[in-house]
Amino acid sequence: MIITVLTGFLFFSGAVSILAATGQLVVLNRRKENINLSVLFLCVGIILIQHGLLFTEEVHSASVIMSFHATMLYLFGPLLYLAYFIVVHPGKEFPEKLIKFFIPAILSLIPDFYFLIQPHEWKNSLLENFYSNKNVSEIILTKILLTGACLQIIIYLISLLIKIIPAWSPGEKSSILNITIIYSMSSIGATVFLLAGFISSSLTLIKITSTITGLCLICAYILGQRYPGFLQLLKIEVKERHYKKSLLNGIDTESICREMDSLMKNEKLYIDENITLKNLAERMGITLHQLSQLLNEKLNVNFYTFINKYRIEEARRMLTEEPDRSIITIAYAVGFNSKSSFYEAFSKFTGKTPYKFRKDSLSKHNIN
Repeated sequence: MIITVLTGFLFFSGAVSILAATGQLVVLNRRKENINLSVLFLCVGIILIQHGLLFTEEVHSASVIMSFHATMLYLFGPLLYLAYFIVVHPGKEFPEKLIKFFIPAILSLIPDFYFLIQPHEWKNSLLENFYSNKNVSEIILTKILLTGACLQIIIYLISLLIKIIPAWSPGEKSSILNITIIYSMSSIGATVFLLAGFISSSLTLIKITSTITGLCLICAYILGQRYPGFLQLLKIEVKERHYKKSLLNGIDTESICREMDSLMKNEKLYIDENITLKNLAERMGITLHQLSQLLNEKLNVNFYTFINKYRIEEARRMLTEEPDRSIITIAYAVGFNSKSSFYEAFSKFTGKTPYKFRKDSLSKHNIN
C-alpha cells in the first residue's frame, strides 16, 4: 500500500514538474533563464517518473524508460547553477562558454545511448543485478557513472550556497532567501541519500531521495503561487542584503570609476602586461576586494574584461591609423603578451579578427 502511494506521488510530482517546464516556455517576454528553468524542470520530472517506475513491476516491461537517467542527473547540477546565477550575479549574462558546464552530461550520452540500443533482456538484467548488489563489470561502471553525477550535483549545490550565504541574515524570518537556503540544504541532503543508494544498491535510500525531491517540487509549485516571479524576488532580496554588507559603503564609487577611466585613457595603464587587480587597487587607494566588488557591481565586468576593453579600443585605433604596422606588434603595444590572447579578446569585443577589422576599416576609409 505504502509503495503504491509513493509511486503515485512520484508520478504526480513528475507530471507537475513537466507541467512547470511547459509553463516556463509560454510565459510572456520569455528569456534565457526561462528556457533554462524549463529544461531543469523537464529533467527533474523525468528523473521522478523513472524513480517511480523502479518501485513497480512495470519496470521490467518498460525498462527503456530508464534510458538517459545518467544524462538527466548530469544535467541537473549545471542547470540549477545557471538558474541561480542570475540571482547571485544580478544584471550579468550567463557565463561565456556554457558548453564547459555540460561536458559531463554530453559524455554521459555515450553509455546512455549504449543502454538504449541494448536488447530488452539485457536492460532488465542490468536493473535486476544493480539492485541485487552484484559486482559485475556493467554494474561497477554504472555505479561509477551515477556516483559521478551525484558528486557533481553536490559540488554545484555547495558552490551555490557559498555564493548565497554571504547575503544571508539568520535573524530575519520568512524571507525568500531563507527559503532558498533551506531548499539548497534539502537538495544536498537528498543527493547524499541518492549517492549512498547508488553505491549500496539500496532502493530504500533512493525512495527517500525521490520522496524529498517530490515534496520539494510540490512545495516549489505552491511557493510559485504564493510568490509569483520567485527568482525575481530572490534577486531583489539578494541585491538588497548584499548592498547592506557591501565593502563599498562610504566610498564614492562614481568618482573612483571616473578616475579609473581617466587613468586608463590618459596614462594608459593597460599597456603594462603585468598589471594586476592589486596594482590598480593600490593606485586608487582602495583594497583589491573593494575594487573587485566595484567592477562586478557597478560596471558588470571582471578585472581582465575591464582592462581588455581599453586595450582593444587602442588596438582598433592603431589598426586603422597605422596600416603599415604589423598586427602582432600592435598586440604587444597595447598590453597583450601573446598573439592568441589578443585575437581571442579582439574577436570577443568586436566580433571580427584584427585582420578582418583592419581590412574593413581601410575599405571604408578608401571609399570615403
